[in-house]
Amino acid sequence: MDYRGFAYRFLNVLCALSGVAGTIVLLLWLHYPDVKAANSAEEKTFWSSVDTMTAEDHSALLNFVGKTGRYPRILPWWEMDNVMCSATAIKYVALFTGEKFAHGKAWTVRTDVPNLKDGSGPCDACVNNAKKLTEVWNRQDLIGDDGKVAPGTKEALQAEVKAFPFDQTQVYLMGFLYEDTTFWEDVKAAGKDKNSHVGLWVRGKVIHFIHRQPGVDPLYAESLDDLFSDGKLIPTWISRVHPKGNRDVLRMPETTKELPFCQNVMPYAYLEKALLFPRRISHLPESWTEQGDGLVERSLFRWVRNGYDMYPRFVTSEAECVAN
Repeated sequence: MDYRGFAYRFLNVLCALSGVAGTIVLLLWLHYPDVKAANSAEEKTFWSSVDTMTAEDHSALLNFVGKTGRYPRILPWWEMDNVMCSATAIKYVALFTGEKFAHGKAWTVRTDVPNLKDGSGPCDACVNNAKKLTEVWNRQDLIGDDGKVAPGTKEALQAEVKAFPFDQTQVYLMGFLYEDTTFWEDVKAAGKDKNSHVGLWVRGKVIHFIHRQPGVDPLYAESLDDLFSDGKLIPTWISRVHPKGNRDVLRMPETTKELPFCQNVMPYAYLEKALLFPRRISHLPESWTEQGDGLVERSLFRWVRNGYDMYPRFVTSEAECVAN
């Protein structure tokens, strides 16, 4: 066998493949600024429409969601394979109440402050999150230094939360510690709240974002019974949402009106196939992999979106969705 000839041909093929891969990466990189700008413009358009909503509109949207069971999707597709529970919770708070929060980790969501230095934060003009939250239940003292609770404690805490007197006219953020979470060392190092997951309670449903099993849409809106059915979430705290300077109540107008929205939602089974680039790769800085995630997935989703809507569009009648 001519080993030299084989090695030479192999190197030629390898160089050719490397050249093709390099060309693809270069084209993606050159195209990426336009893709990123288009995505940013789309998100800004959506949030501009949210900013124009009145207090009655927020209540009317909740009426529509309660009647139809349809929840507007507000998380960018390329973030759907990431850990985005706190972003999901505070975005829905803004959508359903008009109150905006700075975004951080699940275990710092109650203490986060706006990013005023570079203008990149989602809520630069907001006050500190702590000024818009009032704690109404806390059992964090039962969480050990190892992130564990004594036998039977988890079930007892779940029972307490199920029996908690939630006010149907109010909105609550809820902290949970996922049993055997891989983030416990991060939680402990932060020295803030002892929760690795966060959800939003509104009108009897807990809205939260969690990857429970492969191939299943990670956005849930479920009852407290369903929330705790897998037995893995330990509730740690509950805080009521309210405007800054008013710790009494969140004034949500009572109305019989409904605010419909149009959104052709991409099925998660289809979306999951395009989530190619992981945000976290062992031994590599997350800043590197995050850039790769954006480069590949944002570009890909612009090309394969097939008429699916990234964000909802609010209308006066559902008939407008069919007409357009």
